[in-house]
Amino acid sequence: PNHTPKTNRMASEEQISKPDQDEDTFISSIGEQHIKVPAEKPVWVEDSASPCCHSCQAKFTFFQRRHHCRGCGNIFDAACAGKYLRLPTKPYGPSTELQRVCNQCFRDLSSIDYSHRFDTAGYEKAPALILLHPELTSRRAMLLQLESFKKYFRVWSPDLPGHGSLVDEKLTLDSAVNVVAELIKTETTEQKALVFGYSMGGLVAIALAARHPELCAGIIVGGCCQDLATDSKLLRAGATLLNNRMRSMIVEQKASVTGANIPPVVLKEALYRPGQFFDCWTECIQLMEEVQTKAELMLGSYQGPVLFVNGEQDSRELETAWMAATQRSQLKVVPNAPHLMLYDPISCRVFHHYIRDFAELEGYLVAVVRHTVEELNLDSDEETGQQSDSSDDSDSDAEANARAAKMFSRMRK
Repeated sequence: PNHTPKTNRMASEEQISKPDQDEDTFISSIGEQHIKVPAEKPVWVEDSASPCCHSCQAKFTFFQRRHHCRGCGNIFDAACAGKYLRLPTKPYGPSTELQRVCNQCFRDLSSIDYSHRFDTAGYEKAPALILLHPELTSRRAMLLQLESFKKYFRVWSPDLPGHGSLVDEKLTLDSAVNVVAELIKTETTEQKALVFGYSMGGLVAIALAARHPELCAGIIVGGCCQDLATDSKLLRAGATLLNNRMRSMIVEQKASVTGANIPPVVLKEALYRPGQFFDCWTECIQLMEEVQTKAELMLGSYQGPVLFVNGEQDSRELETAWMAATQRSQLKVVPNAPHLMLYDPISCRVFHHYIRDFAELEGYLVAVVRHTVEELNLDSDEETGQQSDSSDDSDSDAEANARAAKMFSRMRK
């Protein structure tokens, strides 16, 4: 699609499934088998029975207040029960609000599987695609992207330091780039990948391409062209003055205002059930400001292809300057889309097409079709007892690529 209608964009969850049944089925069937929830909703401990914090044993005073964890029912101080999470429906019942939980329940009851550092999906020999999530979220924020792109790529969606399963690792630009570089080196077949990052993830992609161009087949930068210098003081004030409850309320308010077309199930599974990682807010600001001050030099040093994907309603002050700094770049703007387009299925379908077309134009996606055809031919020869050698092919590379491109076109249709 080349445009997004201004009206009748998305009114209900049922409408999501009409263009793509797989997408809605995937969202509604996200497994949380790793979560060990109690059989029944825990009973709250009486205030009089808990003179000190259940975790750190700090004594409660007039200033050191008691806080019940909605997950386990025990009593904690503010430091040990300062996180907020949308609890599982069973056994806690349906809820549309974030609930205060202790640090342990934040891990145990989150939809994130903390035993894994990344999610992966797709055909094993397909071209590699890395998805880098926005600040303060986790790899679960890329659920729609993981489901969509697994049809064309082998997709990896890692947690960045300070977030998700890497919550205990300090977030810096170096640590974030190292996590992605190590993933590409150890997990991908060709030790090279197309990298798509959104918001802070997009800035990490820019830094990765500048430092490790040999690992990047191309980068896709989304939702990070806002000039943070104009809002730096406000952002830092939010990091120091607001508590996690206020921060969570701001996120919910922003999602309800600018993400009116986002189905509640997507917000729940991508943001509220995994939890949000406000403890690294200051580090996120520092990382983003560090990249933005050097972005033009970083982009100028990278010789590979770059695709900028932004929502029309998003802040895009740096877009023109960054485009001019790159050697090979394209710009795609999703009509009527806000910054939260990452969670809007309608906007996702638009910019997912942009990304696939970009990968196809750069010759990156043709490879998966050719490899698939060759593998199927090999399997067929083995079944009939024939020997096949892919290197002994009478067709030229140009003819093989043409056949692959033609087959790819049929697959897309």
